[in-house]
Amino acid sequence: MKSYADPDHIVSRMELLDFMNGRTEEEDLSWISPVGHNISKEMLISLPKDNLEYWYQNRSEFENIAGRRLRIADIGCGEGDLTKSLANEYSGADVFGIDISAEAIKSSIINLDDLDNGFAIGGDANQILPELRDFDFIYAINVVQDSKNPIKFLHNLENSLRDGGFMVITAPGEEALKMFPEHRNFDDEKGLPYMIMENIDTEDSKIHWKQYAIPKEDMHKLVAETDLKIVESGNLRADATGLSDLMELLEKEERKEEARKIERLQQKNPKSGPSVNYYLMRKKQ
Repeated sequence: MKSYADPDHIVSRMELLDFMNGRTEEEDLSWISPVGHNISKEMLISLPKDNLEYWYQNRSEFENIAGRRLRIADIGCGEGDLTKSLANEYSGADVFGIDISAEAIKSSIINLDDLDNGFAIGGDANQILPELRDFDFIYAINVVQDSKNPIKFLHNLENSLRDGGFMVITAPGEEALKMFPEHRNFDDEKGLPYMIMENIDTEDSKIHWKQYAIPKEDMHKLVAETDLKIVESGNLRADATGLSDLMELLEKEERKEEARKIERLQQKNPKSGPSVNYYLMRKKQ
């Protein structure tokens, strides 16, 4: 495993998650940054195999003709859980996990340490991707909505994808907005709704949390302005414990109980609980 992290130059965007539930514990994807419940994670891992069949079945021939290995990127990789799973599943591919959080990348470095084809890179994906392009498959799991400009970020992801390559994006939609109606706002310039919580008390400071939501119709409009085409879409289940952590910040007992109820339901039935929209896209050849 190789590390390109430089903690002195990484600006963390994970303070809220650090405050709520820590990033060092082993866990499934949360509501804010989910790899998803186990069923969702298995589906995500299978996507390159299902959509890059020629490479998967004829890897040696592909590498001889193309003169390279398959390249996969996991944007917003966190501690590298999905990155590691992808590197293990696709041993003939180079898998790059990228995250702006210094603490997350430190954990990712440890997580990928025993893999020769897993790479942890710390920094802003907008700056790193142009240097690493092109990728055959890109994962952007609940990260587009956390960027300052989701529309620009989507174009940066598109430009980093090889012609004919695939990308999977997950982003909260209407369900998230309905869960936090008191924090709903609208960005007229970008034409997208967002949620914001201000002056959240942490142990030593106050922080602000802002997250865009991208309803399905808005995602289709954004993609229509690119060279990408949505070939599949649906919903993934996220870990309800992340929702409980976020509800704790609202300081309203009825909202906390609402989240705990959702969490209990998911414990009984893993297919229940909060969901996030996912889109499998392909870049035109």
